[in-house]
Formats: sequence, C-alpha cells, structure tokens
Amino acid sequence: MQEALTFFSLFILYTVPGTSGQILCPDPTEIFPCTCSHSGTEFTANVDCSEATSSDDIYSAFNDVAWPVQNLRQFLLEGNSDVSVLPEGAFGDISFEEIVVFQTSVASLHSTALLPSKDRLWRLTILESSLEEFPWEILPQLINLTHIYMSGNALTSLPPLQSASLQHLSLWKNVISHVEAGWSLPNLRSLSLSYNHALDVPTGFFIDMGKLEEFYCTSCALGPTLSTKSLEFRSATMKVINIDSNSISTLDADAITGLQPNTFLYFRGNEIRELTEVSFRPMLEVLSVGTGHIDIGANPVKCDCSIAWVVLNPSFLGSVWGRCTDGTYFQDLDPIIFEDCARSEHTSVDDYSTCIDSRMK
Repeated sequence: MQEALTFFSLFILYTVPGTSGQILCPDPTEIFPCTCSHSGTEFTANVDCSEATSSDDIYSAFNDVAWPVQNLRQFLLEGNSDVSVLPEGAFGDISFEEIVVFQTSVASLHSTALLPSKDRLWRLTILESSLEEFPWEILPQLINLTHIYMSGNALTSLPPLQSASLQHLSLWKNVISHVEAGWSLPNLRSLSLSYNHALDVPTGFFIDMGKLEEFYCTSCALGPTLSTKSLEFRSATMKVINIDSNSISTLDADAITGLQPNTFLYFRGNEIRELTEVSFRPMLEVLSVGTGHIDIGANPVKCDCSIAWVVLNPSFLGSVWGRCTDGTYFQDLDPIIFEDCARSEHTSVDDYSTCIDSRMK
C-alpha cells in the first residue's frame, strides 16, 4: 500500500501542470546558443542568451520555437559584445519578471521586446552596456515595473518620464545633459543621476515625486551657482540628498528647499567659502529640530565673522558638519571668539575676521 502511495505521489509531482514536473523549457538544441534552466524551487524558468552571436539568435530562440510556458522568470544577457540591439518582437510572446543585460554592446531595445512583459516585469537592469536609446514612452504600460537600473551606458537625454509604479531609478554614469520637465513619478523613492557630468535639471523637476526619499547627483556639474528653486523637493519623506563634487561656489536663496527635519544633505567637495545666512539658515532651521544635517566637508570655508550666526547657535552648529580652511572642525570653534561679531553692526566683517584669525592661532 505504501509503495502505491509513493508511486502516486511521484506521478502527481512530475506530471501535473503547476508542479515541478511541468515541462518548462524547450529542447535545448532548438534554442541554442541560448539556454533555459529551472528556477530553483519556483515553477518557472530562466533563459540565458549570453552566448548569442547576434540578435537573430535571440529572436529565433523565442519566435521559431514552441515554448511549453510563456511566463518565465528572468532573461539574461551578460558579457556579450556581439548583440547590439534587442529588436522588434525579440522575445515573441514570452514574458519575464526580470530582464538583465550586463556588460554588453546593446545600444537599443525595441518597445515590443518589453510589451509582452507589461503585466509582469518588475525589474529592468541594463548595466555597463552601450545603451543610447530606450522607449521611455511605454513606461505607463509597464504597470508592475518598480526598479530600473541603467547605469554605465550612453544615454544623452531624458524625456518626461511617467510611471505610477516606478520606485527606484538609477541612471548614474551615463552622458545625460538634457532633461525635459514634466516628470510624473508619484511613487518614486530613490533617484540616482550621479556622474552625468553636464546635467541640466529643469526647474520644477521634483514636483510630482511626492514620495521621494533619496536623490543622488554627485559630480553632475550643477555649479558654479545653484540658483533659486534649482532643487525644490516636494516629499515629506526626504531622507538623503547628495550633491557632492559639483563645483558649487554660490548658493542663491532658496536654491534647495523641501528639506525635512531628518534629511541628510551631503554637500562635500564643492567650492563654498562662506555659509551665507540667507542661503543656509532656512535649511538649518528645519534640520535643527530633527536629526538631519548638512555635511559640507572638503569645502574651503573660511571661519570668519560670516560663520558667527552658526557658531553662536548651538542647534545650528550641531546640524552642520565641516572644517575651516585651517582644518578646525566647526564644532571645535569657540563661540566666545565670535561674540564680538554678533554685537557689532558697524565694524566691517574683515576687521573682526582679522581679530578672529589671530585669537584662533
């Protein structure tokens, strides 16, 4: 009796659709040089076309072969210099949850390669490749897409992106110089545009990013002047803003707005010489009531009377990190030395700065 039950169990396991016995992949010879493998304990499969010698190999594997199932987990193309395009209908009617293209020569991807996956694709990764063009206009149709990683490519411009589902967008280390206004990414949580060395962020760029938590734009050439409303955040959950190494020497009033009490603003490696009160005070008034801070390290800040308004306010001083040009940490400055700055309204800043310099030595 036990043997009969065991046989019946195995029969069910290997023959009933929806179990691990379901045939998931075609005959390997029919899709070569692509390969298809079972995805662990999941009842789905992964396809790897890294050995393809042309886009025709990929097209043929999906369009000239009868696939037992159409909903697969992952497509992978890695370390390939022979495929330069994922053409129209590249995957036929096959859909994926993830598409990964890594270290390839792929320069473009046709919209119809993605549309069969419009209801299932949640992560799209195209890294360290040659991507110059992408069909951004189909984003609204990719209703489950939450993650896009396209770093290390050759994208030069971005149209107004619109997606109700996208949460993470990474486009660092491209050659993006032009960004159009009108983005609508209401559920976006993190955005990385770092190392696009000639980036022009339009005014009002963040208006419809109401859930943004992290913005990275290191080495984006935002300087030398960050103008009013350059970075106007609209999210009550803003946690991290990183604009390190942008050659910023001047910060106009309200250049950065929308900080929250617990926001960390990283401003390192710029050219700020003076913490002007009109520019920095509104930010510190917000940050000083929470755990947020401004990190202005590696800027040539001169600790003369122009910084007195910070030094003489313990809350402000605790919310800004950095060093003077002589290496003194802001937190190590003696408030007593700066009291004369605050008392005087008529004596020039330069006069008191000379006095401060001599007393700090």
